[in-house]
Amino acid sequence: TNLSTFLVVLALYSFLKGINRGSVLLPVSAFLFAFSLYVYYTTRIFIPLFGLVLFLSFREKLLKYKKQIIVSFCIGLLTLIPLFTVLTNREQGWSRIDAVSLWNDPGITAQIIQYRQEDSVLKNAYSRAFHNKFIDTGKAFAAAFLSHFEPQFLLFNGDPVKLYNTPGNGILLWIEPLLIGLGLYFL
Repeated sequence: TNLSTFLVVLALYSFLKGINRGSVLLPVSAFLFAFSLYVYYTTRIFIPLFGLVLFLSFREKLLKYKKQIIVSFCIGLLTLIPLFTVLTNREQGWSRIDAVSLWNDPGITAQIIQYRQEDSVLKNAYSRAFHNKFIDTGKAFAAAFLSHFEPQFLLFNGDPVKLYNTPGNGILLWIEPLLIGLGLYFL
């Protein structure tokens, strides 16, 4: 994540300097943004959205440098060609998404089958409306999302993967909720 953050900040710096001077920093920025997509999975979602925001925010300045934009676009695409070949391969490119996705969770499917079998005993005609992949995956997502705001997670235990934990602490230090509260009060 550190390398990814470094590359994104350096690419943003190059972009901002490039649009103010119209220099070769725009193609450098495109290369760095594209290269950051190789480093960390989260950037594969963040960078396209961030790039769209940058383009919409600076479109007047960018349109002054059409040649640099075309060169930057070509450099970005050339940098991304190997990534496109990996992403089109289902086994390689999607392994991380498949591993963390709720849509492929066998536990949710087993739970849906169990609920439908229980409802069939009761002759419930609305079982499919209430026990389907969309509803149960939504419930699992909401439960997982909200679990990140529990005091037990934030202050005491932290991440279940102990590799990412400071021993004896949660995600936040004990003083931070007080500081967040004071910050919100004075906002």
